[in-house]
Formats: sequence, structure tokens, C-alpha cells
Amino acid sequence: MDFLQDLLYRLNDTGVLDALPPALRQPPGVWVVLGLAALGLLIACALVGRMLFGGAAPRRVEQSVRRQIRSDLAEMRRLGNHRGVGELYEDLGQFKKALAAYKKGDLGEERAALLVKLGKRREAKSVARDAGVWRLYAEICQEDGELEEAAVAFERDAQAYLAARCYEAAKRPIDAARCYVAAGMEAQAVGQLADQEGPEVADLLDRALRSSIGATGPSGLSLELSQAVRRTVQLWLSAGEARRAFELAVLADQLKLAVPVARDYLEPTAEAAEVCERAGAPIVAAELWRKVGEPRRADLLLAEYHRDRGEAAQAAEHYENAESFSDAAEQWAAAGDIAKAAELFRRGGDLHSAAQLYAEGGDTARSQELLSHAHALSVEGHFEADVTSRFAGQAPPPTPD
Repeated sequence: MDFLQDLLYRLNDTGVLDALPPALRQPPGVWVVLGLAALGLLIACALVGRMLFGGAAPRRVEQSVRRQIRSDLAEMRRLGNHRGVGELYEDLGQFKKALAAYKKGDLGEERAALLVKLGKRREAKSVARDAGVWRLYAEICQEDGELEEAAVAFERDAQAYLAARCYEAAKRPIDAARCYVAAGMEAQAVGQLADQEGPEVADLLDRALRSSIGATGPSGLSLELSQAVRRTVQLWLSAGEARRAFELAVLADQLKLAVPVARDYLEPTAEAAEVCERAGAPIVAAELWRKVGEPRRADLLLAEYHRDRGEAAQAAEHYENAESFSDAAEQWAAAGDIAKAAELFRRGGDLHSAAQLYAEGGDTARSQELLSHAHALSVEGHFEADVTSRFAGQAPPPTPD
């Protein structure tokens, strides 16, 4: 404040304030005057500075930039770089020129993208479609609610998942499932087909299931996919494709599902018989083995089936048919038919067991006859072994007691 008072006294001494009205020679009026004077001085300085230094410099910079832009444009045009020309015009905000450059360069994607930025969606969509820029075209259609058109475009751009989502939203489940399969999303595909019928549905389900099995193996199937196997088999049978139904059931390791297909729908084959055998369906398997010319294998399979169920007589009959005499004898013995058991032991070459059973049955003469025969065979066998050993320069085996 002392500084201001001192300044006021000095101004009064110089007579600078004499030209002012008396009211403005003293505070606060004098301060207003001084403030206005200072502001005027600042404005004047700024104007003088711009005239002397500031105006020409920006103009010179602007002219230099323009020259550089013109040079760049000329060089890009000379090189045929229409994309560069368009991008430069786009950066400068000269959109009509940018669009013209993109059009001249047949740059449909860039042109369509700029049209989208400018809000010209219909024209952008037309340009993208004509240029085959399917991803952009699909995105524009999707944003405009044209879901089916977007789905088709996404498919053409190999965007299976995006196509599937659009088909799903458009309530086209079969097409959605087809795209989900292509995208490797088997569970989603199966979900889309839950209420659908027909051969096309069977084919899509089959493809989805095979893809999943190929990736994880049969044990990796979820509960939903495992249930889908059964449904697909039924759809194939309804479509008259029993072979495909059988193959899917086997591939999914659902062999019990394959059994009725093999029994009721397919021509008998060794493959089908073996699958039924593995599935634990011996009666069906035996029937198929018999039909393909393997009766012995059929009888052995049925013999084991009846043996495991404690049905000794039935097991014995099938063993006998298969000429597995020792096994048949054991089963006849278990069934209480000692005479048959003894006879089959004899036919099987087990003379000692046969002789023992004949003795138990009271036929001692037959028993003794078999034992004598067994002894003779044993001696003969020993003699042959002795001769063979001598020719080989080896000591003969010891004679049994």
C-alpha cells in the first residue's frame, strides 16, 4: 500500500494527473484509471508482437505443411497408392476425396468402413457386399437386425461361431447346429437339435458326436452327448440307415445299443457277432455266428453261457456239439449223468477219468479195459520216447513205476 501511495505522489508531482477530473485524481478513481491504462498497454504490446513476429511464422508453417501434403499426394498417386491417398484425405477430414480415392483403387473394405463412420450404412452395406467384404457386411447386417443375412455372410467369411449365433438368434436351429459343428462346439449343436427330427438332424448329430468322440474318446462324452447317441441311433433307424446307427453305437462304445440293431436290422456279419459277444449278448451273438458259418464258436459261446448260469446239461450239450469233450464230460458229471460223462472223457482221451467214472457207475469191466488201454498207451509212448532219445544220443527218461 505504501508503494501505491508513493506512486500516486510521484504522478501528482509530474502533473500527469492534472488532465483528469478532480474525482479521478484521488483513490479509488485513480486506481481504475491506472488499471485501464495497464490493460491497454498489454493489448498494444500483444498486437505489436503479432505484427512483428507472430503472424508470419504460422503462415510460413502452414504453407510448408501444405506443400508437403501436396508432394506426398503427388508421389502416392504416381505410385498408384490409392489407399495412402484415401487415408491422407481421411485424416484431413476431406471425406469425399477419400471415398473417391478408395473407389479408384477398388478398395471396397476401406470405402465401406468410411461410409459406416459417416453414417451411410445402406451405401456401406452395398459396397461391402459388392466387394465381398463379408465380415464387415455381416457386422453391419447384424447391427441392423438382419440376422439371417448376417449369418450367411459370416459363413462366407468362415466365421462359423458368429454365424451360429446369428442363426440361433434368428430361430433357425438346424443351421445354427450345422455352424456349431463346424466351430467344434458339439454340445451347443446337440442342444439346438433337441426338438428336431429327420435325416438331416441325424446327420448333424452324428457329425457332432463323431467329432466329440474323436477329440475325447467315448469315455469323454458328457451325459448330454451320451443320451444324444441313443437318440441319433433311433433317428438313423427311422431314416432306414441301420448301418450308420450300428456304427455310431459301436464308435460311442454303447455296445448294448448296437445289439438290437445287429439282430433286427442288419445282415449277419462276423463283425456284428463279435460286437454282440463283447456287449454280453451271447444268445444273439451265437445266432449270428451260426448264420455266418461259425457253428462251433456259437456252441462254445452258448456252453459258457449255460455253464455260468449253472445249467450243466445245456452247457454239456453245447460243449459236445463243439467237440470239446472233456468240458462236456465235466458238465455231464455235474448234471449227474455219469455214463455220458465217462463216455465223453473217453472220447476226449482222458481214459483215467473215464475209467474212474465207469468204476463209480459199477461197470468195472469197462473201467479195467480202459485202464489197461491207458497203460498200453503209456508203455508205447515211453518206448517211442526211449527210441527217440537213443537216436538223439540222450539218456531215455526213467520208466514210471
